[in-house]
Amino acid sequence: MRASWRIAIGTLAGATAALIWAVSLAIYQPFMRPHAYINSLGQNIPAYASNNTYWPRETRQLAILLAFVGVILICRASIHGIAAGGIATIIWASVDIWLVRINVSGRSTAIWLTVGSIAAYIVVAGIAARISNGRAETTLARHVTATVTVILAAATLTVTTPWDEPITNPDQVRIENALLILKAGLVVMFVVTAIALVIPQLTPARAKRMTSFLALAALAAWSVTAAHELVIIA
Repeated sequence: MRASWRIAIGTLAGATAALIWAVSLAIYQPFMRPHAYINSLGQNIPAYASNNTYWPRETRQLAILLAFVGVILICRASIHGIAAGGIATIIWASVDIWLVRINVSGRSTAIWLTVGSIAAYIVVAGIAARISNGRAETTLARHVTATVTVILAAATLTVTTPWDEPITNPDQVRIENALLILKAGLVVMFVVTAIALVIPQLTPARAKRMTSFLALAALAAWSVTAAHELVIIA
């Protein structure tokens, strides 16, 4: 794969990850957070999560991993580049935890978080590419990363909201639709980056096997999501 296409796909993966992470953190994390309440006897009932009220956290974690894969793609799976991306991923995850604890929220916050994380991603990807320049790429690392990336795409499909079908509450409908869009963005970019990672070693025979594998993966994805149709508010 030409360097320009590799960098373009890696950058798109990072930008997608940054946007999904910021929106999940600043918009949907506060909405889904369990809140304490006072019952009819005047007792203070602490907040406990029910079902999957933590789906924004899971979505953010997957987004951070997508960005890591994007860095690996840009640096051609060089060991030095992977190390740089891994360190940045740990830092990003730590910042994520801190931001949750200080309860950041709001659309303007989401915008600034998106801009800031994209800028940070570009810096990290640039550093990873620079320290990998002239170093041999690792075919094994490419294949392992591509395999893990496809697994992450499948794992994305298992993220769900806490409500059972049918959903009629307008707020819940909006959440369901938003999650479906976020999941679609993650899955598409996971699959695209996985393909981009193995294209340099893709022979006709391997291409046929990959096509068959992706077809089976698509069928499995359809079976998982078939019961959760997108609900549109009239």
